[in-house]
Amino acid sequence: MGGSAQGVGVISNLTNLSSFLSTNFFYIVLLFVAAIYVWTYIKAQIKYNQKKREYLIKKNKKGFFTYLTRDLKKIKFMEKILSNLAVKIGMYTQYSKEKNMEYATMLGLGTFVFALIMLMLFMPSKITVWYVALFTIGLAFGFLVLIMYVFSLMAISHFTRQLPDTFKILNSRYINTGNILKAINISMGDFDKSIKREMRKIYDVLKKNDMSEIDRVFDDIEKTYKNEYLTLLLNLIKQAHFKGGSETIKHQFESATEDILVSIENQKDLTAATRSYILLSLLIPFSIRGIEIFNEHALGEEAIKFYSTTGAIQYKIAIIIAMIMYVGSMLFLERKA
Repeated sequence: MGGSAQGVGVISNLTNLSSFLSTNFFYIVLLFVAAIYVWTYIKAQIKYNQKKREYLIKKNKKGFFTYLTRDLKKIKFMEKILSNLAVKIGMYTQYSKEKNMEYATMLGLGTFVFALIMLMLFMPSKITVWYVALFTIGLAFGFLVLIMYVFSLMAISHFTRQLPDTFKILNSRYINTGNILKAINISMGDFDKSIKREMRKIYDVLKKNDMSEIDRVFDDIEKTYKNEYLTLLLNLIKQAHFKGGSETIKHQFESATEDILVSIENQKDLTAATRSYILLSLLIPFSIRGIEIFNEHALGEEAIKFYSTTGAIQYKIAIIIAMIMYVGSMLFLERKA
């Protein structure tokens, strides 16, 4: 009896449900369509907001260094540092000085972070004297600046070696065309990559024919490389653009080419010697850390205690200071030779 009663109840419920569906079918369909529409709209909004957030994050990342550079430029000594860094970065980019200053800000922050990493790698975990830690951070930062200066000097040296060919190419093309703009344009494919980058800047600014803008760009290029032969080349280009005179400029091109070749030949031996000594000396900090690791594994706790003492830290700092002074003197000799 109980089973038959339950069966009748189920059938009754199904009948009522069927009656409800048939009676309200139209409203149920509308409700179902509305639910699908709302779900689709919510899903689309979620995707849109995600894309918007991604875009804003990327935009803010890009704008962060712009705003940071703008704020740092309000401090005079920071503006000078960023300006000098931007000049060096200009050796590798074709961007404006303002854009290069943003990259200089990125490089400065990256250098500071890397200096902290070097501190953690090359110094023991416990430094009892605070000024030793601060001085060590300064040394690490100076070491990285020195490395960047070495790369800058190598770029300048490579650029200088390309100048004789540049003089020859421009001289022959200028004689054939009688127009320095045409001579530069048709010679782009023959220039070395480093020369081509600067020639592109020169060509673009000469087309504007704005004397103040030309002087500004030429001055930036001169500050970047600080080379007397490059200064002569820029003056010849400016003279050819505004005054002409192919015969006079031809003789100056030829004379400058001979002088550069003699100068480069005299510097070759000195450059080769100084570069090898500098590269070897830059391995000293890594060698110090390698010796520490070896002694810590070989001698154990005693070595760890010794390297944690103030005397050991000061001795290590003295070695690094001596290395930086040595590298600086070698670079000075090469630069002034």
